[in-house]
Amino acid sequence: MRTYQTSILLGLSFILVSCLEKPQPTLQALEEVPMALAPQLVTVKIKAYRPQSGRIFKHLFVSNFSVKASKGLLTESSARDSLGDTLKKANTEIYGITPSSAYSSNMYFSDLMLFLSGIKLNQQAFLYCPSSRTLSSSNDGLIYGDNRIIPTASTYLGLRDCEKSYLGLDPNKFDFDNDGIPDYLELRCGLNPRNPNDAKLSIAGDGINNLEKCKRNIPIDENANSQPNKLFAYQYVEKRQDNGSTDFTVSNIPILNTGKNNFMAFYLVEIDTTSLQTYLYTAYTVLPAASQNKTFEFNFWGTDPSHYFNQEIVF
Repeated sequence: MRTYQTSILLGLSFILVSCLEKPQPTLQALEEVPMALAPQLVTVKIKAYRPQSGRIFKHLFVSNFSVKASKGLLTESSARDSLGDTLKKANTEIYGITPSSAYSSNMYFSDLMLFLSGIKLNQQAFLYCPSSRTLSSSNDGLIYGDNRIIPTASTYLGLRDCEKSYLGLDPNKFDFDNDGIPDYLELRCGLNPRNPNDAKLSIAGDGINNLEKCKRNIPIDENANSQPNKLFAYQYVEKRQDNGSTDFTVSNIPILNTGKNNFMAFYLVEIDTTSLQTYLYTAYTVLPAASQNKTFEFNFWGTDPSHYFNQEIVF
């Protein structure tokens, strides 16, 4: 039975990888994209960043996990897992996914992975995750207390070791293809974490590559110059200070519901100048109500090993 289950799972993993490697849908004609209203926005400023000795800065990714831009609209993702509530409701019977949880059908395999893999309810019984592989060896997952649930429940967002194994990734690496984008963010952005070249492509043919669109939180298969995506695209600015540190300002971040319970995730990547090995720092915050038009400032969190990963930023 175990051999049979393994064969099924390997087949499902192959299906996901094959789907991710296929060309993305062609760009929707601009006249078919609805005109968007200006969204509510926030700005975050990360101050006093200094890379570790022997390393240099490579990438910063900031993302409001509660909001997803698609086809000229901003949709809510209550589960904060990159799947909009409407999409989940439409696929509940097929995949068992619901808006209320990132793991609504299987405790250790996320709704995002199940949906992208095409693993339907009648196949999910074959999924198996041993207790030793339920977290992330590469420390790229975010674990937080979701205060929307009473009592507060511990919630995980990321790829567990067993999920990475089924996807053909290395559980000990946060960036399997070494393209600078953490594997979990690649899935959220519609990229293939096994393909080192797709980050450089411009699927929509607008001259903006997929890496930049992933950073700006706009769909990789849509024109970045459309009216809605111009409104929705994050703006990044780096400023070197006289003391040698760097401040990052990320503005034009769309929020919903005045920001209440909007979940902001932060991923910063460094690279060793000698070995070219990459290193990751992660943090998150949950915005309060009435956050619109505000700027939230905080110092870079990764100042010592005890603060490199999964740091909660409290305002």
